[in-house]
Amino acid sequence: MFTVNLTEAGKKFKQHWIFRKCTAAFSSGDVIGITGKNGSGKSTLLQVISGYVSPNEGKIEWHEHDKKIEADSVYRYFSIASPYLMLIEDFTLEEMIRYYFRFKNLRPAFNISSIITESGLEAHRNKLLSEFSSGMKQRTKLLLAIASDTPLLLLDEPCTNLDKQNIAWYQQFLRTHSDGRLIFICSNHIDDELFLCNKWLSVEDFKI
Repeated sequence: MFTVNLTEAGKKFKQHWIFRKCTAAFSSGDVIGITGKNGSGKSTLLQVISGYVSPNEGKIEWHEHDKKIEADSVYRYFSIASPYLMLIEDFTLEEMIRYYFRFKNLRPAFNISSIITESGLEAHRNKLLSEFSSGMKQRTKLLLAIASDTPLLLLDEPCTNLDKQNIAWYQQFLRTHSDGRLIFICSNHIDDELFLCNKWLSVEDFKI
């Protein structure tokens, strides 16, 4: 069981508060849709949840099986796909996958060969990522994050640059590999991205 607990958490940049007094608790099995309009602070909240950004007030705590996880160790427990994260474009797809999974464990269902097959990009395994379309790059990011054996999964606008076929792939891949995980999905109320959510957290509710 993995849990994330926010208590009166707030984040500001200079004198502007992005959100304040956010109190919520989530655990494995929850799929949370973080919603709000463009620029409302969804990605900032996700960064606080990841431990990458510290709140200016209140606190956030992470636990696995009742053992507290320190903020500087949270990275070991999550995987993330986000438009602002970059791939190593001098790598081929296969090189990127092999490099990434030197630092993250694969979910038990996978090995390197099967994950390349699962990606639907097998014909491009030896192609440089710099030659990938934006949709293929996004699919690669989602593949790496969802196939990681992490209890916490963070997805920021996962359908960015995806066409209908790739959206269908994302939905099926996430559905297959969501059991027992705590998942946060940032979206501008896009049903294609939030289809699996069973809980909601609107940044707009924490504007003071």
